[in-house]
Amino acid sequence: MAKKHAASNKTNAARLLDAAGIAYTLVPYPVDEEHLEATHVAECLGEDIRRVFKTLVLRGERCGLFVCVVPGDAEAIDFPGETDLITSCSTLQWFNDPGAFFTRCHQALVADGLLAFSTFGATNMHEIRQLTGHGLDYLSVEELQALLSPGFDILHAEEEVISLPFPTPQAVLKHLKQTGVTGTEKRMWTRSRLQSFCKEYTTRFSDAAGNVSLTYHPIYIIARKKTK
Repeated sequence: MAKKHAASNKTNAARLLDAAGIAYTLVPYPVDEEHLEATHVAECLGEDIRRVFKTLVLRGERCGLFVCVVPGDAEAIDFPGETDLITSCSTLQWFNDPGAFFTRCHQALVADGLLAFSTFGATNMHEIRQLTGHGLDYLSVEELQALLSPGFDILHAEEEVISLPFPTPQAVLKHLKQTGVTGTEKRMWTRSRLQSFCKEYTTRFSDAAGNVSLTYHPIYIIARKKTK
């Protein structure tokens, strides 16, 4: 268990462990709101990513509370065998080797098992890439299908380009911070850099109504494991 404050400032989870008489160690680390992924936590702590898990607590409309303990790195964990369905949402673009991930999914799935995932295409947030020079290297829907084709039949493949309007470039940056997708940008935002960024963003990506745009390029694929 890790948290961002001193070990003496216990979380509710720690108090529950105390009440149950369960031994544990709180490991503090500095929290960076732009790097909330488990891989970053592992780097901060000097831990093997296979020992880092993210905990999600959900409340269902009919089924009460769910506590989900999720392994930190889908490229490193061992999937359980005889799996019927593997899903992934907006993570594949961060992988070092998507093809190897697809192979591991194929090995874990039962015959006719399904792999369903979403990711992003080349025009995703192109405004940010053009102005900062930073961004991910996205695969096209055709490239993804080519990687899948040796072991999967493609049941559905779809992509769309969505342009979201924002009143100012600062609103774009706030939106990106809230979604936690700014991890590829390492430079500090000085006042002069922010002013230059906003001026150029407005010049290049504003519309007749005075709004600026941010583009998303989601890709959705459902594939079935080949049996022959």
